Amino acid sequence: MQLFDYAFAALVGMGHMAICIALVNRLHSSSLSYHLLRWLKWALYFFGAIPVVVLPKILTGIDPVDYRSIVFTFSPGFLYAVLCCVAGFYTISVWCQRKFLLGRYAPLRSNYTERLQLGQKLGQRAFGTPFPHFIAQIPGNQILSVEANEKVLKLPRLPEQLDGLTIAHLSDLHLSGKLSQRFFEEIVHHVNKWEADLVAITGDLVDRPHCIEWLPHILGQLRARYGVISILGNHDARLRDIGILQKELTNCGMVQLGGIWKSLQIEGHEVVVAGNQLPWLLSAPKMEDAPPGRTEDGALRVLLSHSPDQIRWAAQRDFDLMLAGHTHGGQIRLPVIGPVVCPSRHGVKYASGVFYRNPVIMHVSRGISGSTPLRINCPPEITKLVLTRV
Repeated sequence: MQLFDYAFAALVGMGHMAICIALVNRLHSSSLSYHLLRWLKWALYFFGAIPVVVLPKILTGIDPVDYRSIVFTFSPGFLYAVLCCVAGFYTISVWCQRKFLLGRYAPLRSNYTERLQLGQKLGQRAFGTPFPHFIAQIPGNQILSVEANEKVLKLPRLPEQLDGLTIAHLSDLHLSGKLSQRFFEEIVHHVNKWEADLVAITGDLVDRPHCIEWLPHILGQLRARYGVISILGNHDARLRDIGILQKELTNCGMVQLGGIWKSLQIEGHEVVVAGNQLPWLLSAPKMEDAPPGRTEDGALRVLLSHSPDQIRWAAQRDFDLMLAGHTHGGQIRLPVIGPVVCPSRHGVKYASGVFYRNPVIMHVSRGISGSTPLRINCPPEITKLVLTRV
């Protein structure tokens, strides 16, 4: 029976962790207040750590009979063990489907990556406080190793006039003072070298109010042929006076799309850009009054959404392209397994990359920074998207 004990304990432990991680992921996709969210998160971390204490006793053969009697004697323990087994099986099956079985429409035609080693270039000037400098010394930490990606995306309904349209996608700057102003200026300098038609920023710009004064020197320097468009994210919503941030962004020449849509004329064709900041800020834009898409003669529809969770909303409203962030790619990606913790009600499904849900193609950025200066096998990124018809 010991083999059964080991297998059962491992499956229950995996299911238990899967349940706790799923709850943490979904908490971070909700609009709960920051303080309540923090308490619930730590409660789940504590609850999730139970196997760290229990499983070693089982796997080393200590009182395995007592373990079975505890689980199967008390009905709450038995029911939870069954729930964990189901969660464990489900987690394994979903991971296998995503890894090996599911066929995917492939809108990503190519991806050229350049690594910006800003740590080597800036040294200590990349840091604003001692803590991130200390954390950066952890082996494998990639917080200063920014990927500059150029991705070619096929949009089936892209008008001929817009073939080759370029959009620079930035997300999750999290200006807090942990990383220096100079660090972000270097990133903006590289983005401007792309000479993109549009620059789109999908939220979480500022974490600390004193960094708002950095914006003219960072985002105010962005250049694009048809302008810079942006939305806010959940961290921006935590600022005491969000109006100060919005005013400064306007002063920097940025078009804010939170809860609205606007029409642009690009190469003689109409492009509708809209912003969805749900569930944290405002209501979603009312697209019923926007120019229709659906055909090559219709408008190209582009949505900025802080969270990839709004992909269903975008598909229902006939968007062609959706840009999102918020997930940071999971920040830590394990070998083979990939990301584990990801702030989305879909878990790690939309952690980062290119996805398709008819008719919308979604690009999820891993972002530039974060509250915690730790990234393992998950470097920050900026992306130039090139839209093509073929």
